[in-house]
Amino acid sequence: MTNEDKYLKLLGIQKGHPSVSFLAAIVKRHLSEIPYENISKIIRFHEVGTSIPSLEEFVEGIAEKTYGGTCFAQNIYLNHILNYLGFKSKLIGIRKDGLLSHLSLRINIEGSNYFVDVGLMSSFSGPFPIHPSESFNKDLGTQRFVFSPKSDLENYSLEIFRDGKMIRGFESSSLAYTEQDLEIGIRKTFERSAMFMTTLCVHRVFEAHSLGIWDKNFYQIKGTEYSVRQIQSYAELKSIFSNELSLPRYPLELTLNLLQANGAEKLFEV
Repeated sequence: MTNEDKYLKLLGIQKGHPSVSFLAAIVKRHLSEIPYENISKIIRFHEVGTSIPSLEEFVEGIAEKTYGGTCFAQNIYLNHILNYLGFKSKLIGIRKDGLLSHLSLRINIEGSNYFVDVGLMSSFSGPFPIHPSESFNKDLGTQRFVFSPKSDLENYSLEIFRDGKMIRGFESSSLAYTEQDLEIGIRKTFERSAMFMTTLCVHRVFEAHSLGIWDKNFYQIKGTEYSVRQIQSYAELKSIFSNELSLPRYPLELTLNLLQANGAEKLFEV
């Protein structure tokens, strides 16, 4: 069995004819089966350095440890599997200060382009038509997503607000990027001062709600409802991973130690 077929089996997806409804089903399964998490990233940095896993390693991580990844790995391999299934999918670069900082996907179906992004740590993922008439706002918990497709029918802007303040902004571009651009962008995410090298972060999307951990905070999002509580102990953290997040195999003690080695504050007594 190829790595691609193993990937599809883990997602519970069978091959089908490329369509918007099939794409939506794939994205939904990808979100529910593959967590957004930086634990595998921190451990990979400790073991092999600054690189995303190969397709084989990515699939193996999902199968054996319920790993997922952050934006680069998740969108790169979703793009790969979509093309394997016959979609016309392309990775689109998002730059910040001249450097590649994010990737999203543009999928062409019967002459129309669609946006997909499973790397936003959110259920906001698409597919959404890239057409100026399809601009919209979406409220999830305390966040508002403002999606504005461009008139070229290829690009978009996406602004994410929290409590009325913009916290992230994306402007896609049709300009090509090189393998070196991608390597530099990925390497930058592994710098010890980078956000996901000094923060404990996991986000899971379920049928009707999302759950996540950000350092000591455990939060739940259900539509526009948002609740958060502070995790009081390592034992409670382990319980949340096992019971609420259904991720009992994550090496939490090692992760917390590596976060501290990267300069993060100590979160819990282990």
